[in-house]
This record gives sequence, structure tokens and C-alpha cells, in this order.
Amino acid sequence: MPGNALKRLRAHWLAAALLVMLSVAAGLAVCEAVLRLAHPRYAHIASARLPRPLAASPFANPEEMTWQDSWRRPDTHEQHLLMYNNLGGRQHRDFSDRDLREGVNVAFFGDSFTENRDIAAPYSFTEVLDHLLNERTRARSGAVATVRRINVLNFGFAGTGPGYQHAMYLDFPHKALLRHVFYVHHGNDFSNVRRSGLWAIDAGGDLLVRSMSRSPHGDRPAWRRLLSGLHLAYLLIDAYQRLAETDTADESRRTDRALRAGVLRWRAEVEENGGAFHVVVLPVPGMARRFAEAEWPASLDVLDL
Repeated sequence: MPGNALKRLRAHWLAAALLVMLSVAAGLAVCEAVLRLAHPRYAHIASARLPRPLAASPFANPEEMTWQDSWRRPDTHEQHLLMYNNLGGRQHRDFSDRDLREGVNVAFFGDSFTENRDIAAPYSFTEVLDHLLNERTRARSGAVATVRRINVLNFGFAGTGPGYQHAMYLDFPHKALLRHVFYVHHGNDFSNVRRSGLWAIDAGGDLLVRSMSRSPHGDRPAWRRLLSGLHLAYLLIDAYQRLAETDTADESRRTDRALRAGVLRWRAEVEENGGAFHVVVLPVPGMARRFAEAEWPASLDVLDL
């Protein structure tokens, strides 16, 4: 008799657990459906396929990197061609070793605002700058055959911060040929420095640069591919990041010191390679003020848009 009672109790708990799991699954499915139908703000992220070059290591075999696909703008849903060149940059043309040796190379490092995946190439600022600089150079030089081409290189990577972008610079085999290096700053770079830990201040007050995977995305397992298609996953990520933005004064000071030390080391490395380092602050309300709070030296070249 006690054995039968134990079996019934076990069956009761199994049924209750199954009912709870089914209820949770049904609730999550309802939330997902409501998000998709009533408030599809994450549709362009959840439905997007990861561009192949971003899933591979930067500066891989050029034949494996050149790639194109169609992409939709998140606001108008218009399709445009998404192209990546032999350097893994979101650009319409390749750059050979000879191009880099014989040209004047201008490199931009940043996140999605630099990569500009969501707009057509003619509106991407690096493409416009590449065209206009070369047009102006040709107009000024006239028929001079020795004029050097200007190569504007886009190393923007969506979802990355300055620690990863700095690592991309260090990994670039032709970094000594970069005449100008621009770090395009966005306000979330502060939180990225804090969360990623790639730049940190050690106990002695010096910059600690931690090692990392060469790709921020890599080969994603099946469970991550499944979650990346759910709107609810991005809602939870969004909520977590909003909560994580509330720093204490001490945390904010440590983040400022890490960002300042990392950027200044990056500048020193660029200058050691014979280039000039610049910072671009995007025209977002409050961003220039927050950037200035990190107390930069007057010698840092900052372009506040």
C-alpha cells in the first residue's frame, strides 16, 4: 500500500511539473505572438540572417570573404545590396595589397553606426567619403599621372565595442600602411567597455588588455540560432541592458579610466606605425558631454559632429 501511494504521489508531481512547463511554454508563446503582431520593434533583428563575413575571422582568405546579399531597411523595409569586400568590410570594392601600398589609407573603426548595414551603400558615409575625396584629388591634380588614390576603409562591426575594434586594428596585417585611423565613438561604448572586460584597469592603475575570440559572433550553436529568431529574447536583452546602464559613481569612474587608457594606447600604437589617430563623436544628444566626462588630454584629436 505505501508503495502504491508513493507511485501516485510521484505521478501527481510529474503531472504537475508537466502542467507547469506547458503553461510556461504557452505563456512565452503568447508573449512572442503579441510582440510580433502588436509591437514588432525587433522584427528586423530577429528575422535578419547574419552576414557571412561577420561569422568568419577578419582578414581571412580574400576568396572566402567577398560576398553579397540583399538586406532590408528596418524602417521602410526597402531592399538593398549588402556587399563585403576582401578585407571583410562592408564596401563595394576590394583593396589589394598594391592598392594599400600605393594609396593613402584612411581607416574607420566602430560599431553598427560605422558598418551601416541597414542603409544602401550610396548613403554609407565611408563610401561617400571615398568617392568625394578621390573626385577632389582628381580635380585638383588634373592630368597628373602620379596622383595617389585615397582608400577609405570601413572596419565597422555591428555589436562591438572599442576593445574589439582595437583588437581588429592590431590584427590587421597592413596596419603600418594606415595613414589615418578614426575611432567612431558611440555612447554605448562605455557600457561595452564595462561588460566586455577587454579593456580594464588593474590593481596598479595600468591598462589591462585581455585576449578575446577574433570574431564577436563565431559559429553559433543551434540553441543560439533558435533564440536569435525570437522577439522575446531581444526584449529581455533590452531590459537587462537598460538595468545594467545604471552605474555607481565608482563604476563610472573605472569605466572612464579604462576607456581613456585604451583609446590613448591605441593612439600611441597608430603613431608608432606612422599614422595619425582621430576620434569621431556621433551627433547624438548628450553624447559629446558624456564623452568629455572621461577627461581626455587636450592633445587628443576629437571631431565632434
